[in-house]
Amino acid sequence: MKLPEQTLWKRLASNLAQHPACRGIRFERVETIINDGMPDVLACTLGVVTWLELKYVSAWPERERTKVLGDKGLSIAERNWHLSWRNAGGSVATLIGIGSYEYTLIDARWSDQINDFTRWDLFDRATIAGKRDIFFPALGSYLRGNRW
Repeated sequence: MKLPEQTLWKRLASNLAQHPACRGIRFERVETIINDGMPDVLACTLGVVTWLELKYVSAWPERERTKVLGDKGLSIAERNWHLSWRNAGGSVATLIGIGSYEYTLIDARWSDQINDFTRWDLFDRATIAGKRDIFFPALGSYLRGNRW
């Protein structure tokens, strides 16, 4: 995992441990060089397993039409892994941390396009988006299988 994503993981783990909506959810950071493209975090609760790929940007781009992730987005191996897992009926999403307080969760169905998404594309396609006080209760519900 790259340095910005390590920072995101530490911040995420701290918020997950503190937030009541995420109690009872098991989060495991996965670091492997064996399976190229495998996501960074495995979450499990009530028999529901979800993989999360972590991506981080320090701030939203200044220009409205600028790609948020661009070359810092999903690699070809990550996109292929996400799509094959999803096609097999599994749950996988990309969790993007923006700055210190904002997050978006994007379902794997958008893995081929996510690197080209602008801020508004991310909001339009996000399963969950918002500042941490809004985001973590929704993430807890999502991981428990309450998909919307």
